[in-house]
Amino acid sequence: MLGCLKYKTMRISETLAGHEWLGIWPTISVVLFFVIFLVIIFQVVRYDKSLVKKWESMPLETEQEFKETESSIS
Repeated sequence: MLGCLKYKTMRISETLAGHEWLGIWPTISVVLFFVIFLVIIFQVVRYDKSLVKKWESMPLETEQEFKETESSIS
């Protein structure tokens, strides 16, 4: 029944072997990762220090204390 299908099965490595442009993708992904990483680090360094202090104490404060610190920062 499957005798009429005489197609040669090709592995992925054989299919992609002829494309020279595939070597650029690992380089693009590493460069993109480092660019995003550096942007995030830059943003974290630029955060307002009082805002960071507020975030640090959030899990430890009661709701009333949180509202008081929120109003003093704004």
